[in-house]
Amino acid sequence: MTRPLSLLSLLAPLILAACSDSGTTTTDSGVTDADTDTDTDTDTDTDTDTDTDTDTDTDTDTDTDTDTDTPENDSDIAKIQRGETPAGTTVTLTGIVTHDESNYGFFLTDGVGGPYSGIWVYSSGSIDNALLRGDEIEITAAIEEYASATGGDGGLTELVLAADTDVTLLSQGNALPAPSELDGPTLSDGVLIEPYESVQVTISDLTVTVSDLGQGAWQVTTADGADVRIEDSLYSHESVLETATFDSITGLMNWSRGNWQLEPRDADDFEGYDFEAPECTADKCVADLVAGDLVVTEIMANPASCSDDSCEWVEILNVTGGTVDLNGLLLEDNAGRQDVLTESVTVAMGGMAVLGTSNSAGWGHAEFTPDAYWGSTFLLANAGGGVLVKNPTTGDTVDEMTYPSDGGDSGFSWQLTSTVTDATGNDDEASWCHGTSQIGASTDYGTPGQANTECTVD
Repeated sequence: MTRPLSLLSLLAPLILAACSDSGTTTTDSGVTDADTDTDTDTDTDTDTDTDTDTDTDTDTDTDTDTDTDTPENDSDIAKIQRGETPAGTTVTLTGIVTHDESNYGFFLTDGVGGPYSGIWVYSSGSIDNALLRGDEIEITAAIEEYASATGGDGGLTELVLAADTDVTLLSQGNALPAPSELDGPTLSDGVLIEPYESVQVTISDLTVTVSDLGQGAWQVTTADGADVRIEDSLYSHESVLETATFDSITGLMNWSRGNWQLEPRDADDFEGYDFEAPECTADKCVADLVAGDLVVTEIMANPASCSDDSCEWVEILNVTGGTVDLNGLLLEDNAGRQDVLTESVTVAMGGMAVLGTSNSAGWGHAEFTPDAYWGSTFLLANAGGGVLVKNPTTGDTVDEMTYPSDGGDSGFSWQLTSTVTDATGNDDEASWCHGTSQIGASTDYGTPGQANTECTVD
């Protein structure tokens, strides 16, 4: 009887086979298995990415801009005006004359223009071969700060020539720098305007608000409200009427008599003058006047009872067919000096008006009061002269008369004979003579505002 195999005996070959997989294995079939796959996967992934982002941007912004604020204008004149060269120093410098030489000196520019570019040069007498605008010169002079008795709150920086020979002409006809344009806030502020002392400037959009400030000055007001004094010491505009307008005025900014004032140099410094005569209710206004409408019938050129600048007068006859309002009437002397009437005075047909110098406060004759005043620019010269009455709008002459030197004899008027009453007849010197009627209790003779006497022929 055959004994059955146990489970252990059946599994034994398999266990031995598994245990012998350390080398070549021989099977029951005699085939040798050469598979030596030891599969020793050693992938240790040694990723050594050591990006430590060593950005060394150390921007320290070492901007070395050492702005020392160097002045734009470093000329000798600018240094003086900024106070860098003190008063009392004698300097030698060059510059360009900005206007034809006037009494006592001239203004000088460094040629750069703008703030601090100008200065006044004082001379005690006329320079040999008088200087003209555009002359380039070299001068030696002392720096001074001048303050007049009416100097107000400041003075004028100037160069004072020790001798008129301390001026050397270098060249002529040089162009001047463009003027500086100043607005109202600058013109109204003493600190802001100071750098423009003695500098060429332009002011614009102006209205005449005071036609006579005395001493040859008048006032304009800018559109932004600044009042500016205009001085006619270098040039006198042909007419200055209140309410007249200018597009612009150019000149030299000066400190004088305690005021800042602009001093134009010639007619080209005035642009766009326009005047509309004031309205009036008379039959004729000054803008309507034509030649012959008014006749000059008497003048007092040299009063004896008071000073010339307080008591000179002119008598005018209305020969139109109606009334005339003289508001705005223009008076001009034979030297071209002009003034205008700034108050309404209606003269009846055939009536007369007496016009006096200065104003109501400055009038000095105690025996009569003028009907209107012309100011202080128009003058009656004692040594002979003339009177022109003009339409201020057209500039046309309404009447003109001239008088000889004896027409200015002290205390005597020069009057048109009573038999002549027209603007042609008064052109004949033979129709004139001295006044013979005493004016009140004064020492003057004439007939202001009254009919003249008849002149007798010697």
